[in-house]
Amino acid sequence: MDNRDAKRKRPITCLESGVTYDSAYRAAKELGFADSRNIFRSIQRGTCTQGLHFYYADEPKPAPEFFKPAKGKGGKSPAAIAAAAKAAAGNSAP
Repeated sequence: MDNRDAKRKRPITCLESGVTYDSAYRAAKELGFADSRNIFRSIQRGTCTQGLHFYYADEPKPAPEFFKPAKGKGGKSPAAIAAAAKAAAGNSAP
């Protein structure tokens, strides 16, 4: 891995579950998201991705007003999605 790739790989934390992932790619893979680009956009904009908010774990946590409210999609509430994220993180190998 060259220096450029090392810069790109940053730990991220899910606001709702509190789980920290090694990278957005790893979070997307473990949470079953099709693409990690949506996670990057949500970090920049404070929006949610499939009902979850993320921020970079190596920076101070943004103020609560930075995060835009989650809108339930597919009949799942943000709380249900967060519970599923916690369960998935607990079942995965580090």
